[in-house]
Amino acid sequence: MAISRTGAVFEDGTSFIYGFTDGAGRLEVSDGLVLTLASDSGGGPFLSAGRSGGGPPDPEALGEIILRDPGSLLEVISAGSPDMGATLTIGRDAGARGLMQVRDGASFRLEDPFGADDSDATGGGEAAWIGRGPDAEGRLEVIDGEFRLAGTGAMLEVGRDGGTGSLWLADGAGFVVETTSAGADDFTALRIGRDGGIGSMEIDHSFALVQAGLNAGGHVDLGRQGGTGSLEIRGSTETPNRDGLFLVGNAYSPFVEARVGHQDGTGSLSMDGGSLGVVNTGIEILRDGGFTVWPGEGEKGGAARLSVGRWDGTGSLEAENGAQIFVGGRENAELAVGVDGGEGAMRLDGADMTLRSLARDAGMMIGEWQGDGAEGTLVLENDTTLRLEGHRSAFATIGRWEGNDGTLRVESGSTLAMIAEEHSADLNIGRNGATGAVHLTDST
Repeated sequence: MAISRTGAVFEDGTSFIYGFTDGAGRLEVSDGLVLTLASDSGGGPFLSAGRSGGGPPDPEALGEIILRDPGSLLEVISAGSPDMGATLTIGRDAGARGLMQVRDGASFRLEDPFGADDSDATGGGEAAWIGRGPDAEGRLEVIDGEFRLAGTGAMLEVGRDGGTGSLWLADGAGFVVETTSAGADDFTALRIGRDGGIGSMEIDHSFALVQAGLNAGGHVDLGRQGGTGSLEIRGSTETPNRDGLFLVGNAYSPFVEARVGHQDGTGSLSMDGGSLGVVNTGIEILRDGGFTVWPGEGEKGGAARLSVGRWDGTGSLEAENGAQIFVGGRENAELAVGVDGGEGAMRLDGADMTLRSLARDAGMMIGEWQGDGAEGTLVLENDTTLRLEGHRSAFATIGRWEGNDGTLRVESGSTLAMIAEEHSADLNIGRNGATGAVHLTDST
């Protein structure tokens, strides 16, 4: 079949749309063929599967982009506009439905070649939306395939503005969202469920990397600003850094944070084996396991945080069956559960977690920070190990400031270890009028 276009299709040299609300459309690339889309104007190109149409809506209409077979490639090359970067949308606008599949050795790339490292390019970042708009539905499936979104600032959002989106990675898929420019405003983000949308992501024995730009930060959000987001990770525990999600700072990134339930959002993260990494220590995560150090002179990296239920959000995280979580920063490395008015619950069951700071502090906050009404609970059970390793200090605060509530349970052979190289390791329970409790049962 090679390259085919069928049904309702619109192409004008800048916009490439396959399927509308009033008629199905499909693009397929197969048999090892390569299709390159570039813009004839100053912005874009804009690639879509499922947009609003001018006729009566057809509830069965579906926009599809299907990439299959080894060597098959769809590449979208940004025009390099400072105002309008290239975009991908799957199910965009009210009632639209879209599906994109990258499978069986095929690849997709959306890139801005004008924003290479050290270009300091700003504005016009590249973006993708899956299920955006009231009652819109979008799905991206990467099955034994490769997906890469790279630009001068890069963002991918799943389920936004009342839409429903899903993202599925399976069978050794590779998925990358990265910023390749050096501007301090060239931010990188993966957001699942935002602004009233519902988003879900599954990583099944596959690799997902969110890579910040040289001088900018990065976020992963599960449930933000009234949205609902979920992430499920399933993978091997034999090779760290191979199966799972990795949010990684660049050489001079000031901050990276993974947030589960943020700003009135509701988020959940579950792990059955596999890995979660939030890393800002001047290293590059490798897909086949392990890491390499960023080249160049000087100390590199910034701060890193994992938060569960923050800024009036509600979050939950459960990790079991040998799952591994690592939060590392050259500056501070932090875990926050139920803070700033949020509600957070975290359970590690036969899992391992490490917070490591190379130059400053490793800290854990449960039920604290600004305002009141925060409630956090952390449970370690069934031989779980949680290590806080700080260069200057290591600390855990369980409940701080009046009106906040924190609880830590260490049970059934589990271990909490706090290690400081230069100063102290401190456990604080119920500070400044808060309620705090620590329960140790057959543990250390």
